Amino acid sequence: MPFYFVIWTPEATQHLEQHGVTQDEFEQVVFASRHSTIEQSASNPDNVTVVGTTDAGRELRCVWQELDDSTILPVTAYEPTDR
Repeated sequence: MPFYFVIWTPEATQHLEQHGVTQDEFEQVVFASRHSTIEQSASNPDNVTVVGTTDAGRELRCVWQELDDSTILPVTAYEPTDR
């Protein structure tokens, strides 16, 4: 995945915190080359989702919106079993 600028809003940070996910963990998964396929979200076609692992081995599903070719807005992240 190419490099992106990440816009961290209070709402995005709060959604991650609700699932015990840090900003660093979100970025590790999104920017990692070792994740499964990136796909459009089934519930919201504006959202992109990926499942991957953090450096510590924690599996996370990360959801974001692409604002332009180099900027993303995190939506949420959670362990796949959290849903």
